[in-house]
Amino acid sequence: MIDDAIAESCVSEMAKLSPFGKEVISYEIQDDFQFVLLSVVTDGVSDVSPLDRKRIAALVDGIVPKRNGEYSWMVNFTLKGQIFDSYFGGDLMSPDSGL
Repeated sequence: MIDDAIAESCVSEMAKLSPFGKEVISYEIQDDFQFVLLSVVTDGVSDVSPLDRKRIAALVDGIVPKRNGEYSWMVNFTLKGQIFDSYFGGDLMSPDSGL
């Protein structure tokens, strides 16, 4: 089960270990508390490589509980209101999928 504490932990760790502050990271818990969608607004941050974004996704993967047969999280990176990169994971049957 994913609750606000888990989602807030993701936000805090992402803010601590990346150039993004908490004010540009939001979350939405979905699927009867089984999935969290995190969104990162990258406007104004010019120095974030695909490797940095993948590292952020791996961080989330280490925090959010996993499910069997379904994903439990997604991180969308947006620029000027459009999603330009996305990572997902949390499926025990497919642990490297989406990373």
